[in-house]
Amino acid sequence: MADGEEQRNLAVGLKDTITGVVKDSSGKMAEFHEDTAAIGEQTSQALVDQDANIAGDLAKVHPDEQAPQIPEQEAPPAASPVDDAAAKETADKAAQEAAARRAEKAAVPKQIGELRTQGHAPARHLDPSEKQLNDRLGKPIMEGDPPTPKMTPDGYVMTTQKVDPARPGAGGLPDTDPLKYKDMYRTKPNGQPANHSCGPFATAFGDPESMAKADAAARAAIPAGAGTHELVTIDAAGAIGPEGMGNLRGKYIDPSNPLTGTNINYKDVDFTGTKITAVYDKAPDGSWNLTTIYPEPDRSINQ
Repeated sequence: MADGEEQRNLAVGLKDTITGVVKDSSGKMAEFHEDTAAIGEQTSQALVDQDANIAGDLAKVHPDEQAPQIPEQEAPPAASPVDDAAAKETADKAAQEAAARRAEKAAVPKQIGELRTQGHAPARHLDPSEKQLNDRLGKPIMEGDPPTPKMTPDGYVMTTQKVDPARPGAGGLPDTDPLKYKDMYRTKPNGQPANHSCGPFATAFGDPESMAKADAAARAAIPAGAGTHELVTIDAAGAIGPEGMGNLRGKYIDPSNPLTGTNINYKDVDFTGTKITAVYDKAPDGSWNLTTIYPEPDRSINQ
């Protein structure tokens, strides 16, 4: 056989051999994949069966461990007649207190109007502006060389030329006007107006209701069997409450630094521990007229 033909025969034989091997390998791989899929299905089913068996065993061992059940919501108990009565009593009491409060406020203008006919309390201790409180304190009395403010024995500045806030327009009068520093009510024995007087503090209530409350409390404190003239002192906080205390107004001249040049240095009153002083005079019919009523500061705090 020629070399060329022998080589061709060898090539054909090798091709047939390779083809056979490939076919055989493909068949083997297909069988492998089929077997693997079957094993997977069997394993999955076994796992499922195993889980079911485990769950069953757990249920037998722990029969109480079941899925939580949401209890049904119970309706709130109905209010008892006693509760209803208590709630109604509370509401009625609150309504009565609110009505009493409204009535009390509504009566204040009339009460203040009556006090204006009895004395000078509203004119001096309710109506004044801050400037009028300052003017009422007057001007420091100067003495010595160089001149310095004269002081009272208890350490306050002595003053003169005090303006009565009850005298309409007095603060705007020139110093030469004979009425500028005269008292609106007090007179000398000859009938002429006397100079206005004022202690170291000029004070006022901050609202009409506070003055009305203070008057009511002071009247209640007038002792039985009192004569025709009575001076009453009561605790301010107890009479007018926190709101009334917060609204009080007052000025005094700074004892430690009365003047800066010719300017007077004023201080605001600290009303801690304040008392209320009221003066009453008995009317011919036996009732009491309020001559004056005012906040009286604690001097130990205001120095």
